[in-house]
This record gives sequence, structure tokens and C-alpha cells, in this order.
Amino acid sequence: MTRDAHGRRWLVHRRWAAWRMRTPALTRLLLALVPSLLFGVGEGVLLVVGAVLAALATVPAGLALVAFVVETLLVVVVTPFSLLGRALLGRPWTVQVRRGLLVIHYEERVGPWADAGRRVAELAHDVRLGAVPPCNVDPPREPAEPAAAPGPA
Repeated sequence: MTRDAHGRRWLVHRRWAAWRMRTPALTRLLLALVPSLLFGVGEGVLLVVGAVLAALATVPAGLALVAFVVETLLVVVVTPFSLLGRALLGRPWTVQVRRGLLVIHYEERVGPWADAGRRVAELAHDVRLGAVPPCNVDPPREPAEPAAAPGPA
């Protein structure tokens, strides 16, 4: 984890899985709600709404849990073969730059393990200096800027 010149956190690393992992929208929503629940904003209303949502989300959460377990088992089974293929067949490693933990900002296929390590170090150094590589994956999901208050004419 490294920080850019504006103090934002970035993660620069090799991608270990054979495919790009996706974070479900429900998980992103729940992770966004956690700070407000932890710091007690509107405790009474949030408690009632949270109880209703928890009751409604039990079945989908169970299905999401099953999907998570199946994907985890798939990763556990496929990853050793993927790593073996990379080692024996010389498949290139993919280097990723993530904004925080969830948003993939930049992705690049690099050569063998040592080259990927050097590229991770270069990208981390560039990010620390504020030279973040241009986004080449999904469009970044930036928080909406608050609208400026109308001033006197």
C-alpha cells in the first residue's frame, strides 16, 4: 500500500489469480455503509432500516455466501496450476495498480517474476511522486463532487 501526493491510498501488486476478480455491487454498497453505521449517524432510523434490510437480505446473502465459497474453492483449485503454468511455460505476470482495495485503475502484462517485481517497484515509486499511470481498465468510480452553493448574482 502506498500513498500519492494527495494522500490517497494505492495498492501496486502482481495479480495472483488467473482472472481479474470482481467485487459485487452489494459488497461495495455494504462497505460504503459501514463507516456511517460505526459512527452512529441517525442511530434510531438506521437501526430500524438496518433490521428491515437484514431481514430482506437473508436469502440473497445466503446465495452470495454460496457463490463466495464456490469461487474461493475454484481459486484454491486453479491457482496452483496457474502458478505452475507461469513458472514452467513462462506466462507473463499481470501487474495491477488499485485505488484503495476495490477499484482496479491500471493493469499491465509484464514478463517473468523478476520483471514484474521491478515494474511493481517502478509503479509504486511513480504513484508516490504523484505520476499515477492513466486508467486503462474500468472507468474509475470517483465520489460525486458536492454541488456548489449558488452565490449572489
